[in-house]
Amino acid sequence: MQKRTDAIAAVLSLLACGSPLLTGCSSFRGNIAFENALEKQNAGDYSGAISDYNKAIKINPKDADAFNSRGNIKIDLKDYLGAISDFNKAIEVNSNDADAYYLRGTAKAMSREMKGACSDWKKASSLGNEIASRLVKENC
Repeated sequence: MQKRTDAIAAVLSLLACGSPLLTGCSSFRGNIAFENALEKQNAGDYSGAISDYNKAIKINPKDADAFNSRGNIKIDLKDYLGAISDFNKAIEVNSNDADAYYLRGTAKAMSREMKGACSDWKKASSLGNEIASRLVKENC
């Protein structure tokens, strides 16, 4: 009887994920959107990936990885200001995000803002990003 009760409870909890009032489920939906975005990004479908990252961010506006990933696509699309904006958001969410500082520095370098790029790479380096450390030595 206990196994049957546990199984019913498990099914009901999955059905309840359709409810927007349950926050645990929204992070699950956000993860699905994030995973879909990664698949589309890897397939070269940047427009679809950005759309799915937008969904993931709407579900979980504190997802620094989604901001970083969307910003990375924007670098590939040469939308450096859009990328910098995304990395700014990632840093707002997590001020110790070494990847966000490294990537923002890269976007700044691509838009020929080397002073800002060096500042970001130095911060990323201080947070342990080895690529940023190398870029500081080579460019700053």
